[in-house]
Amino acid sequence: MTIQEFFALSVGKWFSQRTTHQLASQKSDHSKSEIVIELLTVDAVKEFCPQADWGGIQVVSKPVADWSSPKNTNMAATTTLLAPTSVGELAWVLNGQKNSLGQVAIGSDEALTFSVGNDQFTSTERIWFASPNLRLRSIVQETSNGIQLASFCSEIRMRSE
Repeated sequence: MTIQEFFALSVGKWFSQRTTHQLASQKSDHSKSEIVIELLTVDAVKEFCPQADWGGIQVVSKPVADWSSPKNTNMAATTTLLAPTSVGELAWVLNGQKNSLGQVAIGSDEALTFSVGNDQFTSTERIWFASPNLRLRSIVQETSNGIQLASFCSEIRMRSE
C-alpha cells in the first residue's frame, strides 16, 4: 500500500475515542472526538509543501462534548494539513501555523508511521486499519519541558447520510 492509498482509505467521518497517559505523573485522561478527513489536491498543498507530488489530507478534529466533564465544554476544533513528498518527508500545518518537515512511511504491515515536531514538541504516530471501518492509532509525544505522553485511539467510521 502507498501513502496515497492509505490517505484515500482514511477519507470520511470518524468517531474517535482516545486515552492519554502522562508518563511522569502516571495520570490518565480520555476524550472523544469527531474527525473528518478530506483529500487535498496538489494545488491546495503547494503553498506549505512545494515538494508535494499529488496532494495530501486535511484532518479536522472536533471534541465531542461530554456533559459529565466540564473540561470538554469549551474545546475548539483543530485542523491539521498533511502533505507527503516522494522522499518520505511530511509537511504539516496545525491550526494555520506552518511547521517543519517530518518523516512518513508505510511499513510492511501497511501501518502508516509519521514523526513531526517543532521546538515545542515531537510526536510520533502509528496508524493502521483493523478493518475498513476501524482505524487504530498510537501516539507518543514529548514536549520541550520534558513531559511525555502516550495515547491510544480507536476510530470508527461513521456512515454518511
